[in-house]
Amino acid sequence: MLAWWARGAAYVLGYHTVRLPKYAVKTAVYAPIGFVSGIARVLTWASAEEGNRALRQAAADRNDPATWLKLDKQRNGKHAGAGRCCCW
Repeated sequence: MLAWWARGAAYVLGYHTVRLPKYAVKTAVYAPIGFVSGIARVLTWASAEEGNRALRQAAADRNDPATWLKLDKQRNGKHAGAGRCCCW
């Protein structure tokens, strides 16, 4: 039983050892892409631009400052601590 387990472990170790360069290249390619994508998503979340941006723009286009201020206040209140969260 121990010999069977040792052969299985050796096979798995050899399998991944042979493929280690491929894993390293894939990590080197995809890690920066994922890092930039993650930072972009966090910054988008922190700025809260996806929420009511279209509504605020429509209010600005209609020259309706009361609606725009109300929407902006709502956006600022929803993500008040997001900037502090991202800086930590």
